[in-house]
Amino acid sequence: MVQLRKRTNNVSYAKAYSFGSDEEQGPSTSKKRAYESDGSESAFSGSQVNQPSEEESEPIEDAGEGESSESGPEHEPESGSDLEVGRGAGKKRALNESFGVAQTGPGLQTLLAPQRHVNLSTRQAELLALQHNSRPLHCPQPIYLPSGSTTRLTRQPSLFENISSVGEPKRREDTTDWWSDVVGPGPLWKLVEDKGWSKEGTKTSAAEEVQDQSTSNDTKVPRPGVYGSVLIHPGDVEILTIEEAATYLPNSSLSSPDSQISCYLGPFDNQNLHRLTIFDSIKLSEHFDSNNKAHVFSAGAPIWALDWCPTTDSDHQKQYLAVGPCSSRNFKLPLGTRVYPPCPACIQIWSLHPCEGAESDVPAEDRGAVTCEMVLCVDSGPALCLKWCPLPSNDPEKEEAPSSTQLRKLGILAGVFADGSLQFFAVPYPEDTQKNRTHAAAGSSAGSLPVFVRLNKPLLKIDLEESPIWSFDWANGDMVTVGTTSGTVLVYHVKDHLSSQTTEPLLPSFVKPVHQSGIRSISWVKAPPSDSLGQFLPAEDPTMICSVGYDGEIFITDTRDQSSTSMGRYRDVINTVTFSSWAGGCIIPESDSVKWFNYSPVVFGRGRHIFSTTGPIWDVAVSDFHPFVAAAASDGALRISNMLRVSRKGYNTGPDHLRAGKSQNAPASKGKKKKKKATEQETEGKGSSSSTWPPEIGVLCTSWNPNGLTKCQLLASATASGLCRIDDLWSSAKGDKGAVAGKGKEKDQGEEMEVDEDEE
Repeated sequence: MVQLRKRTNNVSYAKAYSFGSDEEQGPSTSKKRAYESDGSESAFSGSQVNQPSEEESEPIEDAGEGESSESGPEHEPESGSDLEVGRGAGKKRALNESFGVAQTGPGLQTLLAPQRHVNLSTRQAELLALQHNSRPLHCPQPIYLPSGSTTRLTRQPSLFENISSVGEPKRREDTTDWWSDVVGPGPLWKLVEDKGWSKEGTKTSAAEEVQDQSTSNDTKVPRPGVYGSVLIHPGDVEILTIEEAATYLPNSSLSSPDSQISCYLGPFDNQNLHRLTIFDSIKLSEHFDSNNKAHVFSAGAPIWALDWCPTTDSDHQKQYLAVGPCSSRNFKLPLGTRVYPPCPACIQIWSLHPCEGAESDVPAEDRGAVTCEMVLCVDSGPALCLKWCPLPSNDPEKEEAPSSTQLRKLGILAGVFADGSLQFFAVPYPEDTQKNRTHAAAGSSAGSLPVFVRLNKPLLKIDLEESPIWSFDWANGDMVTVGTTSGTVLVYHVKDHLSSQTTEPLLPSFVKPVHQSGIRSISWVKAPPSDSLGQFLPAEDPTMICSVGYDGEIFITDTRDQSSTSMGRYRDVINTVTFSSWAGGCIIPESDSVKWFNYSPVVFGRGRHIFSTTGPIWDVAVSDFHPFVAAAASDGALRISNMLRVSRKGYNTGPDHLRAGKSQNAPASKGKKKKKKATEQETEGKGSSSSTWPPEIGVLCTSWNPNGLTKCQLLASATASGLCRIDDLWSSAKGDKGAVAGKGKEKDQGEEMEVDEDEE
């Protein structure tokens, strides 16, 4: 049994940074960022030309001829706009209306590959190169935005409220300036919007273009459903008894001491020891402030993979989370090796649901409850990576499916397993499997146990003989990319095979050796390709892939011309990479810092430091609905930062610290001493420095909820101790009620959040 020691009241990370008044902020009083260092030739350094000061910079006029005034889908919010948020006192910076927004028409184009054609005049290119350290290029901005309106919230929604009651279409506006004033651990409800893109959401019709030339031929359908033809029959699912399922559970038992964990919950001066067994959950509002909306639950073993299940807007009550624990606390899998079936393991399906009243009438103050509803038993070993199909693939929840013919589908879940394969499963709704539950568990806790399900066969299994698969990523509902332990990138079109459920082998459409070692993580650049004239093709598949490997290299691969471009090389393993639709580039951790890479052709490959941690980073999560990035680190802290807030010159690059898992440290006195030393270094302002941390406290993975504007504030995270956490995060803006009223008070707010949000 693992026991985590009591927390200690350490100094907040915000104290490592000094916040003065707006008049004091500037290059002379703030730390230099990596790209502002003098004489640096690294990938994160700026051009060594004289940069105009922020006060002297003037808006750049677009010299392109024939460009329509509506070519940019975003517009700056006017004074008095309902998107306007409170600001602290300070100077108003000059806005660059020409280059501060994404373009969809002729003129300026933000293309993905440096060798591609860029539709810029010579004067525009010179101005871009001269001012690439100012906001237009070093401020994260989307690559592509569809034209037309967007949906925004009219008020802050409750946890289980539907978007139809709080959302309305509004004109798309440039909210970059407003986001830069958002403080706290999560998004601001009045500014969230969907900036994601998929080819399924774009309908191209030549007939409509002929009938109305003034109408755009790309129509945005938010999150369309896919794989409606995939059915689950009762013969595809086998319900197991508790005795049969015991071998698939972590540590092969429900009552094994290794599946139990003890931790202290409560404020610093009133901590109580609690013991959690597998499938147990706790509301933190019962041990902390009553306003605390977080939940903690135990999966029984270290967790390397978790992901929220995308559902349609009508399914707004329950939110499902797939969690992949290891088979034991001592499970290890060296790079390039694989386990051989049968290797029992499981995938747990947890739900966040209303805890009182009927689902049709949920009280606004209901904070919900977390329950493990179903356990999927697999023989392929523990899951190394789990990702649902990014588009909703569930059957309508209100339609009752006859149990004798078929089961309703919750979604299409894909995962990389320890046997080196990539498998796709059609996961049934837990309610339907519980109706067919035939076994009776012994004891009074039978009703609280999940249903144990074994899927007889996957919809599709991709297994390579030459090397195991180590990572993968969905591009849309049709295409996936795969990274192997030998450094090869492959692309598969899986839609036809998943829909027809054929047994024929699937061949890749693209294969290229890229890395010299195994690919640790891989991600699509989820933006449409462009033609030779710089026009976006929103109905086509994406073509750019970013991959990081054990060789320390960062590569961008273009599937159109078999080319790979190195964006940098480091002396450490890069554990994860993810694409942000708000930033228009990939978020990549380098050891103990998080960086953003720009895909604009003028400064392709350059990046910017977002924030640092005190330990190596395992995972990074971003959302299509807001610009907040979450980083899970081995020091036990889950850090969250607003990418747009660090874009202004003079701002310090510290993260908006949500909580510190360093309170989860093991009882070893040596670990306590090192933790204290790291804290002293931060207090003295010497910067972050990595230390040796007990493995049990590490946060291994994290994920933002993808189910619309009313759920995008939900953040899930998992640790090496087997504990998982779900946070409900809404932020406030400067000048709003309850918000921080300036940079000088921001430090105190960070300290308060750290005390209130710690749980272990």
